[in-house]
Amino acid sequence: MISLGVRDVAIAGTQRVLESLEPVVHAGLWPMLRVTWIERSARPGALGALLDAEDFIDGDPVVMHPATAMVRSGLRRARQRFESEAPAALVVAGIPVGPAPEPPSLEEMRIARLLGSIAGRPAVDTRVHMFGPGVFDSARPHHDLSGVLAALADGGDCGLAVETTARWWVFDGTLDGVLEGNRQVLEDVEPLIDPGSLDDARAQGRVHIHPTARIESSTIRGPAVIGAHAQIRRAYIGPYTSIGDSVEVEGAELENSIVLPRARIRFVGRRIEASVVGADAHIRSDFSLPQAVRLWVGDGAEVGLV
Repeated sequence: MISLGVRDVAIAGTQRVLESLEPVVHAGLWPMLRVTWIERSARPGALGALLDAEDFIDGDPVVMHPATAMVRSGLRRARQRFESEAPAALVVAGIPVGPAPEPPSLEEMRIARLLGSIAGRPAVDTRVHMFGPGVFDSARPHHDLSGVLAALADGGDCGLAVETTARWWVFDGTLDGVLEGNRQVLEDVEPLIDPGSLDDARAQGRVHIHPTARIESSTIRGPAVIGAHAQIRRAYIGPYTSIGDSVEVEGAELENSIVLPRARIRFVGRRIEASVVGADAHIRSDFSLPQAVRLWVGDGAEVGLV
């Protein structure tokens, strides 16, 4: 968004979501942005979020970007086209690799079919949309975003434009979907290694280690990210692994995984792969008799032991 010249941002969500995001934003990740917080109403879906932000938008062109998607290339090209052609709306659509995934809802199925007909090839809605100043006049007669986009498409060449990109990700609600998003982010990670963070440890490849993290007698093989105040001791952190803030890993091996803040993993006895470890989770082996693996996991967790 910053690369597009965006400076005013509204973050819309439930009160719980906003409370969790506010410390992250105020920590200085986006110091050049002016942020407005909008608590979502009962109006559902993307159209509801757009209508909730009407006062913030105040008749200006707007980019709507969901929290569950990522466009890794093509946004700047989409903005240039939006400015030069001035359509009522422009949708950034992903080009699927292999068969296009089945949209999970009827609304998204309608949008996917509409985008495919305009693009002339199968397309996936990344849910990154650009709208011109008159969007609310077009939106009010409809119950969902698919109706709005269909109506704009019927308006002719200046109604709805579709810009395609081959580098995109949309969360599909699965564990594999989370790991794929993590993989794509780590492919662009910028190496950062403070030698003072390493104590008899090796960092290989694209590894980003926060200066406050401490790595002892371990190997970190990138692409990988180690968060602030993380403690890694006698461990192996393999490619495509993200370690959150204040995580402790000791005597364990991880690869292609995400470990959320304050989790602790100690002496598991086997490699952890393709996994997400929740915030504040504890995973350790208990060496007392009878022997067992002891777990402290969060709500909705799925644990598979072999």
